[in-house]
Amino acid sequence: ALVIQQIIATNFPERAMTLAQQMLDRRPDLIGLQEVFVVKVCPKGFPEIYCVINQDYLDILLDELNANGTQYRVASSVKNIDLQGLEVAIDGQPTLVVTLTDRDVILARADVQTHDPVSANYSARLPVPTLPGFSVVRGWTMVDAVVAGREYRFLNTHLEVSGAGSAEEPIFRALQFAQAIELVADGGPLGDDQHVQVVVGDFNSDPSEGPLVTCAFPDGSGGFTPAQCATPY
Repeated sequence: ALVIQQIIATNFPERAMTLAQQMLDRRPDLIGLQEVFVVKVCPKGFPEIYCVINQDYLDILLDELNANGTQYRVASSVKNIDLQGLEVAIDGQPTLVVTLTDRDVILARADVQTHDPVSANYSARLPVPTLPGFSVVRGWTMVDAVVAGREYRFLNTHLEVSGAGSAEEPIFRALQFAQAIELVADGGPLGDDQHVQVVVGDFNSDPSEGPLVTCAFPDGSGGFTPAQCATPY
């Protein structure tokens, strides 16, 4: 219920107008987007026209960006969290059916040449005990682009939250570390040094954290082993 109220209150269709105008004013060659949701909240058993929320954030943003002709297009994307048909009972209200899909997306300006889009999900992911079989999935998406005659490799990602200040912070930090390692390891998307690489995203990390934090890694017997690990930044 709190999440639904937050989505309504933050009003993405209204924010998209301002976001699109900022993008059109600056005209970046490439844009990395995170938390590009498809979200539906509908009373169970009712037609879709009765949905409390029915929004595709990508469609809404592109409609604003391209209202006066094609300015931006999707160059690459990845689907992360995909929660379908979750029934939510709220006291005194009809049962709601929630669908939530999370994507990271790269947009390219219409005149920018792009090729070889690649995307994947991280193998390190956060299980949710209250939803058996469901995990919080994060991912990355990448594209090669030619800008002003020079080729770049452009990667966009969203790493797991840090859990800063919570009892579970070391577990979240370990997940962040594992995801960052997947990016830069040999054979990973950033393991190739033949390109000029530009990496953008929501890293849930900043320089003030320093180079090392305490992480907690599974010990194979249901517990955790503490260790120092690198911050994503």
